[in-house]
Amino acid sequence: MTRKFYYFVFFLLFASLLVLANTAVFLSLSESWPIALQVGVAVNALFILPFLEVLKTQIFLSKYSLLR
Repeated sequence: MTRKFYYFVFFLLFASLLVLANTAVFLSLSESWPIALQVGVAVNALFILPFLEVLKTQIFLSKYSLLR
């Protein structure tokens, strides 16, 4: 039970860190680069969210012996 909770907390912290870092970087770039906000959304949709989905799947499947 506690292992699942640690995975859950790790996922929430890691996902929050990635999304906030992406937001901070592209918001700071938006002053000098007009399409930075759109590029930030694209990076979020094409790289960060698929990575987080794969991470969630790996965490879910880690309780089965196939991935150990």
